[in-house]
Amino acid sequence: MRTTPFTAGLLAIASLAGCQQDEREDPVSITSQEARRALLVPSVRGAAAPKRVWADHTANAIKSSELDGSAPDVLFDDVQGPYGLSLDVAAQRLVFTSSELEVVQIAPVGGGEVASLETSFEEGYAILHDIGTHKVVYGLRDTQIIKLTEDIDFGTEAIEVLLQVGSPDEVHGLALTPDGAALYVGDSVGQMSQKLNLATHVVEPLYYAGPAGEPDPIDPGTQVLR
Repeated sequence: MRTTPFTAGLLAIASLAGCQQDEREDPVSITSQEARRALLVPSVRGAAAPKRVWADHTANAIKSSELDGSAPDVLFDDVQGPYGLSLDVAAQRLVFTSSELEVVQIAPVGGGEVASLETSFEEGYAILHDIGTHKVVYGLRDTQIIKLTEDIDFGTEAIEVLLQVGSPDEVHGLALTPDGAALYVGDSVGQMSQKLNLATHVVEPLYYAGPAGEPDPIDPGTQVLR
């Protein structure tokens, strides 16, 4: 497949993304109402009962407490301006974004270190991922999240549509999971709200506390605390 202006542009964006950290703007404005919202998360650090967990943007920390707000604790303090806390139940990870580093980060519910993912909040949300002699770019083209594969040896390209969305405004930000098997997909306000399996194209919702006044996409077995 010949190189088109779109594919060439997507590759260029992905290649330059690492050089533009200082020029990026925070894609989400943090409100006090969002800071007061929290997720009920089971088995935090092996606890027998669920905990109230939230991202404290001002304190640069992910915090927890008992359901009644007692016994507050800092789960992770090595984060910078965290926002948009989500829970990936299958992977048992908390997912959030550093507004200062502008990268999606993950932290194990059971405790451990915070890790940064390959992320893009730039237009097109292009993520470049090298696999042997192939360059793979994930990104948003109009209303499609796609995978662009370039064979370096033969100079050929292939495009695979991973997900069709209703509007490009529904997506803001992409992040590649550590195993390279899925993409976290940001919603219109930049919170990682879905997990897209790259092999099966199956989309799973992440549990999160949505914007104030909107329904919370939480499984009936969990709840959001305000």
